[in-house]
Amino acid sequence: MADAREDQTNLSWKDPMWLQYFPLNAQTVLDYFALSIFYDRTCNNETCRMQRLELDKLKSMRGIEYILLYAQENNGMFVIRKQFRESPDRIFPLAAYYVIGGAVYQAPSAYAVISSRLQKSLYHINKSLSAITDNIKFVALTGYTWNYLEQESAQKEA
Repeated sequence: MADAREDQTNLSWKDPMWLQYFPLNAQTVLDYFALSIFYDRTCNNETCRMQRLELDKLKSMRGIEYILLYAQENNGMFVIRKQFRESPDRIFPLAAYYVIGGAVYQAPSAYAVISSRLQKSLYHINKSLSAITDNIKFVALTGYTWNYLEQESAQKEA
């Protein structure tokens, strides 16, 4: 279904009918997640489900799998990680998903979060530097001066 490189952070999924009949806890959250639009039907979890194997067998398989990384049942918050298992002790994280109140979301990548924060910071720095340069004048005889009078008159008019 969903490719690991595909950005689906703007999507969410929820199944109210399933939630009416089954409690969402650490034992059922992976079954609930398997119904979502984010679940890859070619993963090892699906192979184990089809062959009725225990999830402990995932450690001996090679390929994509989903694990429950964090559970806080009293708040209804769960974190699920999509990962590629190369060997029993070597895994590569591909994506993270979180379930809050029955709604499933894809977590943004660290790159997306840092990039967004940097862009926002640079915007505000640029805006403040523009405001400063509007009120500074350079005269060769006296050097740089700040226009206090123009600034005070603009504040009085506002």
